[in-house]
Amino acid sequence: MRQFLHPTLALLALFILTTTLFAAVVQYYDAKGDANGITVRWGMQDQSGVAKFDVYRKEASSTAGSWTWLAWIQARTDSGKDYSYMDNEGFKDQSRAFKYKIQLVSTSGAEEAAFEVTASYDGLSSTAKRTWGSIKAMFR
Repeated sequence: MRQFLHPTLALLALFILTTTLFAAVVQYYDAKGDANGITVRWGMQDQSGVAKFDVYRKEASSTAGSWTWLAWIQARTDSGKDYSYMDNEGFKDQSRAFKYKIQLVSTSGAEEAAFEVTASYDGLSSTAKRTWGSIKAMFR
């Protein structure tokens, strides 16, 4: 009678093989708001096996709820390993802070790792606030 590999050991071997093929290492990530929106930046030390990055957003105060998909960024094959995404839609209410999630997607299409960062919009300049106030006053 033949002895086959136990199913648990087979799954463990598959997991180890998969994780060794996907060797992406995030070097840094941050997000910063300014008058133009919120810029999310990240850098990869190693992006082996990464096909793209999916960018998501949700309210920072939200502990539950779903993420809103914003865009995908193609992983580069050149030496450039620094990435950024400018979100100029979510900042329109200056009192809001947002969480951003960057989901690493492997070349096989599997969602592998993710990291989150929180940022808030720094608001409009005082000149823009006064101008907006004047425009609103015209329609009262």
